[in-house]
Amino acid sequence: MEDCEIIECFNRRDESALSSVQGKYGRYLTSIAFGILNSREAAEECVNDALYSAWKLIPPNSPENPAAFFGKLVRNVAINRLRSEHALKRGGNKGDKEDGEGEIPAILEELSDTAGKNDTEEYLNAQELTREINEFLKGVKKLYRIVFVQRYWYCMSLEEIAAENRLTTNNVGVILSRTRKKLREHLKKGGYSV
Repeated sequence: MEDCEIIECFNRRDESALSSVQGKYGRYLTSIAFGILNSREAAEECVNDALYSAWKLIPPNSPENPAAFFGKLVRNVAINRLRSEHALKRGGNKGDKEDGEGEIPAILEELSDTAGKNDTEEYLNAQELTREINEFLKGVKKLYRIVFVQRYWYCMSLEEIAAENRLTTNNVGVILSRTRKKLREHLKKGGYSV
């Protein structure tokens, strides 16, 4: 089913829209949630929760890019789930990946140098900052852009990115470090305090 047909099914409140999204984007959406949570079961639950959110949001919304729309919903659900499961007040261990935590703590630590230690979460949610980052990414080398998006959108590990791009883990780390440094400079020029 084409994207426009899927959205039309949502608009008609036709429940086949959900199974169509699952069939077309299920693996993609599950991989996003799995990268964050490191648990297949939790990832599948996040996809279901995100599809429920999509059901409530379409209509009135009509996303231009359904893959990105559903991906963002899943990512937000997975991050919220991770936060609630590992809240510091409950004694969550932020450094133990075996607890199903995925890559988020390492990613937030990496980005804290770019966005400022006290403002990381606030900056990540700001629409204007998103536009600035997208504009910045248009100007970097294709490989750097791919590696950056794989790390900070898809929450892939350094090892997964290295394998996917036929690089060493060290190369991936260097690319990410250089890209973050350039992003920091770009944001400073744009008036952001980093």
